Amino acid sequence: MSSDLDFQRNNLERSLSPYLRQHAGNPVHWQEWNEQTLAYARETGKVILASVGYSTCHWCHVMAAEAFSDDEVARYLNRNFVCVKIDREQRPDIDRYLMGYLTATTGQGGWPLNAFLAPSGRGEIPRPFFAMTYASVTPRYGMPAFLEILRQILEFYQMHSEQIVEFDYGTMSSPETRAPGESVGQPEDALGELLSAFSSRFDRQYAGFGEGQKFPPHNTLLFLTYLCATSLPSALERSEAAGMAASTLDAMMKRGLHDHLQGGFFRYCVDRNWTIPHFEKMLYDQAMLLWVYSVASAQFHDSAYALTARSIIRCLRETFSSGPLFISAHDADTNHQEGATYIWSIEELESLLSAEEFDFLSAEFELGSRGNFEGRNHLVRRASTRDPRMFETIREKLLAARRLRPQPARDAKIVTSWNALAGVAFVAAHRYLTGPTGTVESDGDGYLRQAQEIRDALLERHFRDGRLHHSSIDGQVQPEHFLEDYAAMLLLLTTIHQLTGESLEQISFFKARVDSYRRNGHFQESENEDFVAVRAEQYDQPTPSSSALAGRALLEAAIILHEPYLPRSFGRAHENDFANLTALLQNGEFYVVETPHPITDAGAPVNMFQFPGTPLTTCYRGACTPGITLR
Repeated sequence: MSSDLDFQRNNLERSLSPYLRQHAGNPVHWQEWNEQTLAYARETGKVILASVGYSTCHWCHVMAAEAFSDDEVARYLNRNFVCVKIDREQRPDIDRYLMGYLTATTGQGGWPLNAFLAPSGRGEIPRPFFAMTYASVTPRYGMPAFLEILRQILEFYQMHSEQIVEFDYGTMSSPETRAPGESVGQPEDALGELLSAFSSRFDRQYAGFGEGQKFPPHNTLLFLTYLCATSLPSALERSEAAGMAASTLDAMMKRGLHDHLQGGFFRYCVDRNWTIPHFEKMLYDQAMLLWVYSVASAQFHDSAYALTARSIIRCLRETFSSGPLFISAHDADTNHQEGATYIWSIEELESLLSAEEFDFLSAEFELGSRGNFEGRNHLVRRASTRDPRMFETIREKLLAARRLRPQPARDAKIVTSWNALAGVAFVAAHRYLTGPTGTVESDGDGYLRQAQEIRDALLERHFRDGRLHHSSIDGQVQPEHFLEDYAAMLLLLTTIHQLTGESLEQISFFKARVDSYRRNGHFQESENEDFVAVRAEQYDQPTPSSSALAGRALLEAAIILHEPYLPRSFGRAHENDFANLTALLQNGEFYVVETPHPITDAGAPVNMFQFPGTPLTTCYRGACTPGITLR
């Protein structure tokens, strides 16, 4: 039997996860998910509390400070449960499985995710029988206190443990889109259905989609922006797609989602009008929005989008950098107060700026003595600036003052897939922001070079013993590996190869690795020894799903390697938009140009996939012709 002494204390101070370390001071005897912990639960017959979250999760912090710091709750948990903390960003397989159970049984999801699992036999996964999100120490939101919930859960388990069955994780995937090569019908017909679905959810008053909290719809914006460059939509459909994309890009850029001083974007806005954000900053948001605004600047010929993209790069380089790679996130809270680093009183602004500068700021931003967030002002633009030089002077003054304040905590772990997406975005910035003088040879802004450095650093640090590992922190590499990392790395390799011809052998190697995750026509997320193989995600929000990343990367690799590929159908609006972007390429709506020299013409269409080779050939909509034929 496992020694009880190993489990009569909180062991998270040794974790590689910043999120788990945040709970190291709780009186709860938290353990990590591993075979030793599972064995202890088996041997003692105790229910497992698997509590899943991430380091910048506000309500995870709240529950840690309340219920998980309460001595009475901790004593009850320690006596009756085996308590396991899980970082969803490090273990997407466990999170996906438990989130599937939560949404299947309650109809909704979120974090913190607290699941209760019956211990299982050796080699089996513990069986979930109850799951919930946040719970308070005291009765709140119509729910009993957390301690009362725990008593009811334990009583239920003691009475019904024999009736608890294994959760069928295979049922939690959304229905598959049709496989490549299956009959796709007329793309124009499917496109009409997609645009109708986008239009039905589009917020015509405030932009974005839906009428509640507003998340940046990265994948939808990418799809709509690239779609506008193709010949697929009619003039009316193109106008509608461009209108939805541009108005959403404008709202995100001008209002509260955007950090107007440092650059970059917060995670989402809590209101329909994009005014007040949840103040955490995530690497994946910066990566996807750098890609979006770079492409949009070229497609819509909008210099403000280019400036926004460059401000994201500034944010990444100044606040996310960890050598050539990037950390995962910045917290929403500063000293347990959300947004404290970012908000201003009128008196502070007046003391920092001249009268002329304050008048300018008041004219361009929504300021008030009562503020818009807890009595102070989060900066929200009224319109585009009339005087960029004046705003730059003000920005530097305010940013210098803001840097003197306490700063949000950082999640310093390095995630492979998110860094690879950042690398892809830097290549997009190189292609669409540097103009005709930004050749591969000069790369004056260093965007392509940065993508290459990300690639090289990930392979050096995270590729060990023939496997690409998911994350690292302080030089210690996480042992698990996932489809999302292999797929994102392959996409980074193919994206860089388009301009440089580099890494052809690595593309072949990683293509085979991504293919190895396919089972019976579906991708699976992982094959880690301590957990069941979970089917890969297909929902493209907020990042491209593992399945969609794999599909895109494999298609690009096939084109580069001169391997055949077949058309494919479109998926669902909002759910499969990164996969839909891939379908545009797969169905011939991108110019596929094999060229001895990279095309750096600023007027080249954004829907161009170029790669090194001879003879010079352009393929479009099923026909290939000599030379460059871009219309």
